[in-house]
Amino acid sequence: MSEPKLEGDFTKAIFDVILYCTQYNGYQLEVIALNTTKINVIFHSIHGHIYKLALAEAEGAKSVEGVEVKIYRVPETLSREILEKMKAVESVESFSYLPVADLKTLSEADGLIFGTPTRFGMMTSQMRNYLDSTG
Repeated sequence: MSEPKLEGDFTKAIFDVILYCTQYNGYQLEVIALNTTKINVIFHSIHGHIYKLALAEAEGAKSVEGVEVKIYRVPETLSREILEKMKAVESVESFSYLPVADLKTLSEADGLIFGTPTRFGMMTSQMRNYLDSTG
């Protein structure tokens, strides 16, 4: 490989320099994307339908080269007693392994995908509370 020229697209020039240096020194390194796009999927679901939608959205976004996707749930505000009456405990527990979204979840991403059921044409109060907490 010839010595890189520092002209034109700056990102490509830096990448060429890194690639040249690693080859010049005889190192074998895994090349990773310098411009990874971070997408966070944030959802609220009671019976699991929006959870399934969030998984599909994440899968679709991951199919694009250079995209990193994380899925988060918003804090549940309904008590266990209410969830039992709604017959939703099992479905809510099925995605309780996912991290709860906080303010950092919004700021660390390049793009956001929101998923929420609607109540009379509005987002759920849980999603609304989460978004209102941002200030």
